[in-house]
Amino acid sequence: MKVPDDVTLGWTDDNYGYIRELPDEREQARSGGSALYYHVSYWGEPHDYLWLCSTPPALMREELSKAWSHGVRQLWILNVGDLKPAEMDTDYFLRMAWNEPATERISQREFLTEWNREQFNQQNADSIAQLMEDYYQLNFIRKPEFMGFNENDKSVERSAFNPLAWGDQNRQRLFAWQKLSAQAEALELRLPPQYRDAYFELTAYPIEAAAAQNAKFLWNDRSYLDAAQSHSDLARTDAGNVQNAQNEIQRLTRKYNSVAGGKWDGIMSSKPRALRVFNEPASANQILDPNSLPHNWVQSDNNQQAIEKGILSDEVHRTISINAVHFIGMHNTDAGFWQTRPELGLPGGSIFFGEPGRTSEAKWVNASNLSSTKPASTDPWIEYKFTTAGTGDGKLSVFLLPTFPVDSEHRLRYAVTLDGGDPIVLDASGTEEHHVGVTTWSSNVLRN
Repeated sequence: MKVPDDVTLGWTDDNYGYIRELPDEREQARSGGSALYYHVSYWGEPHDYLWLCSTPPALMREELSKAWSHGVRQLWILNVGDLKPAEMDTDYFLRMAWNEPATERISQREFLTEWNREQFNQQNADSIAQLMEDYYQLNFIRKPEFMGFNENDKSVERSAFNPLAWGDQNRQRLFAWQKLSAQAEALELRLPPQYRDAYFELTAYPIEAAAAQNAKFLWNDRSYLDAAQSHSDLARTDAGNVQNAQNEIQRLTRKYNSVAGGKWDGIMSSKPRALRVFNEPASANQILDPNSLPHNWVQSDNNQQAIEKGILSDEVHRTISINAVHFIGMHNTDAGFWQTRPELGLPGGSIFFGEPGRTSEAKWVNASNLSSTKPASTDPWIEYKFTTAGTGDGKLSVFLLPTFPVDSEHRLRYAVTLDGGDPIVLDASGTEEHHVGVTTWSSNVLRN
């Protein structure tokens, strides 16, 4: 397609906050410039997220800074869905559009503290910011709309939060949400009365409703597990907890729509588009065969304490698990330096290679220039140390944010070397294809 030079090119995200492609040097030189279309609310495949706004400002910071630095500055458009409850993300997007260099320099926590100081008062701003930090982190692992572990029109499935391994992932997530919800409710009671309505809509409702949505599915999972283990009394208690969680979502939503004399009555729905994920799931009502449990619920007694710390550098039951931020050494180059992102990824955060003078713009290193035999002084690298007692082949799994190559002329690649061996260059192709029905992309964006 030959587009006139004065036409503005629009560049889009993949509907889940990851920009699919940005202009290359030739396209950046066009007189028409470039525009951006970005989502913090979405109706479509593989699954809507129309209910609660849970896109972290930290992710927006990475992606929007990348767009700005590639000359996408003519027009920015944000899809906010029903606007409420996307007030915070909307404000952040507009601040980035108005003054990207200044906004890019502050962290997510700094933005949240400043924003809540504007809405409430100095005394409570930091506490509310911490609540929202935890809210974004838990939802980045799995949005509340995605807790059915299904796609829009498919049956709800058991979750991937394994109650039989890694220190009982199911119960850990339950407790984390219960704690956060209790903190949000307690803070509401401490606020001066004039702030409580706004606080409930902006902070308490998204936190407490997300907590209830998680409880609904996590307790449902436990009902199947307890039934399979012939604990029928526990299974019935689990089912009661499922119903209580569903009722709590309805109660919270009624309260939202009645706040301030019904000022926003009708704007909040507890079941957008009436998708199955918003129904009360069917709990186990009979003793199940253990073989009917999800295949990913594999029994494991991995070291619970090590897992909770996010690092398992000694082999336990043929498993080693190290969070990206737990490196023992790094090498920076003149082109840029490694940084940590505590707000993104699994608990503990993630790492990326950044450009000098900027805190969030990713620096894309040409993997074809990496040394062919071993890492050289000109190569940026991160080093991890672990001890293994097993022999034979091993499987390395590297978890990445599902970002796309920066433009049509580049790919996402990285190299891995073990004990000084020859580097193996790998292609991060998980988001290479952006089409409805592509299993890899669908599962990756649903789990970030």
